[in-house]
Amino acid sequence: MAHIRTWAELQARELTPAEEQLIEACQKGEPYGLSDGELPPEGTPAPSRHIHADVLRYLILGGCDDCKVDDIGVWVKGAHVTGTLDLKLNTTRGAIRMQNSRFEEHIDCEQSECKQLVLNGSDLQDLFGQTMKVTGSVFLRNITTQATIDLNSATIGGQLACEKATFEVKNGHAFNAQSAKINGGLVWRGVTVTKGTLNFANAHTSVLCDDEGSWPSGWRVDLEGLTYDTIIGGPLDAKSRLAWLHNVSNWNGTFTPQPYTQLAKILRDMGHDNDARQVLEKRDALLLKSYRKNLRKLSETTKNITVSHLATKSLAAAHWLFVDKLMGTLTGYGHQPFRSLRFLFLLIGLAAIPSHMAWTFGGFAPNSAVIQVSDDWKALSHKENAAEEWSAKTQAGRDWETFQAIAYATDLVIPIINIGQTDAWAPSTTRGAAGYHMWWLSWVFTIVGWIVTALGAAAITGVIRRD
Repeated sequence: MAHIRTWAELQARELTPAEEQLIEACQKGEPYGLSDGELPPEGTPAPSRHIHADVLRYLILGGCDDCKVDDIGVWVKGAHVTGTLDLKLNTTRGAIRMQNSRFEEHIDCEQSECKQLVLNGSDLQDLFGQTMKVTGSVFLRNITTQATIDLNSATIGGQLACEKATFEVKNGHAFNAQSAKINGGLVWRGVTVTKGTLNFANAHTSVLCDDEGSWPSGWRVDLEGLTYDTIIGGPLDAKSRLAWLHNVSNWNGTFTPQPYTQLAKILRDMGHDNDARQVLEKRDALLLKSYRKNLRKLSETTKNITVSHLATKSLAAAHWLFVDKLMGTLTGYGHQPFRSLRFLFLLIGLAAIPSHMAWTFGGFAPNSAVIQVSDDWKALSHKENAAEEWSAKTQAGRDWETFQAIAYATDLVIPIINIGQTDAWAPSTTRGAAGYHMWWLSWVFTIVGWIVTALGAAAITGVIRRD
C-alpha cells in the first residue's frame, strides 16, 4: 500500500473521528486522549479510538507543508491502531508517545531516527527497531506482548526503561537488545517473561537498574559481552548477584564467564571487594567444572583406545582433586588467599592433640644424640615417661627446651617458622604406640602443612601483585 505523503491524499481518505481529532491535536502540539485514555478492548476498534497505521505514520513523520505537525510530535493515549506502522529508514518529526494503545500489527522502526519512543501501557505485536537511533529515552513500562521487541544494535541516548512488562513469546527472543548502546541506563524491573528468551549480548549501558525476579530462570538469558559502568537500584551483595548469574551464565549449554568477570569488576569499582572476590571464586569454580566436562566428552570419544581413555579419565580426576577441590577449598582459587590461614590453624589444632597424647604417654625423647648417650638420660631412659622426668625442674634437662604441644604442632605444620620444638624433641618409635603413631603423623602434618602454606603464600603473593 502506498504511503500518505500529502494533505490532499489524507483528505481523500475517509477519516475516523479519532484521526480527525488526532490531526488537530498534532498541529497544536497537544497531547490527545481517546475516550478515557485507557487500553482499548480487543476486537473491532471503536471509531472514537480507531487510527489507521498509515495516517499515524504521516503524522509521526511531520505531515506536510499543508498540515505541519508541531515539533512535540505525536502524543496519544488509548488508540487502537490497525495495519503495519512502517517507519523504516525515516526520521520522525518529534517524539512518538503512544500510551495505552493497542497495535494489531507490528511496528517497523528499522534504521529510523526519533527523539523519544514511549509505548507505556500498550499491547504490542512485533517491534522491529534494529539499528534505530533514539535521541532521548525508550519507555516500555506496563507493556504486554506475545511477539518480539527487537532493538538489536539500537543506539539510545537516554534510558531504556522496561518495567512491569509481560512477555509471552512462543518461539525465539522475547526481547533482543544485542549490541545495543544505552547511554542513559537500562531499567529492567518487575518484568515477567513466561515464554521466550532475552538477548543482551555485547550490549552496553551506563547504568544497570534491575531486580532479580525480572530475569527468567532456565538459562533463557544471554548476557555474554554485556557491559555496564555501575549498578543503581539493584542488589549489590554476592548472594543475590550469584543467583542472578546462575540463570544467565549458560547459553546453549555453554558456560560463559564474562558476566562474572564484568560483575566482579563493577563491584570492586563500587567498593564491594569481598563480594567481587566471591563472584570471581564462583566463576573459576564453574570454569573448572566446564573444563572437566569437556575432558569427559573427550574421554567418551576415546573409548575404543584404552590408554587414551584411561589417561583422559585420570587427568579429569586429578584435576578435580588437586586443582578444583584443593585450590578452591584452601584459597578460593586465589581470590580468598587468607582462607588458608584457617586451615593452618585447624591443622595446628589437629596436630597438637596427638602431640600432647604422645608426650603424656612417654612417646617423646630429646632430639639430640649427645643427650641420648649421656649418663643422666640413660639413668631415666627406662622410665614410662623419661622425657618428662628428665626435663623436670630438679633433673638434668631442666634447662632444655620445654615441651609445649601447640608450639610443637606449629613447628610441624608451618615450615617457614622455627620455634625450636622439633629441634628439641622427637617422637620415638620404640617408646610405645603413642610415639610410634606420632612419628608417622609428623610426616603427614609436615607434608600437608607445606601444601597449605605454599598455596596460601602463592595466593597472597598474587593478590599483592594484582593490587
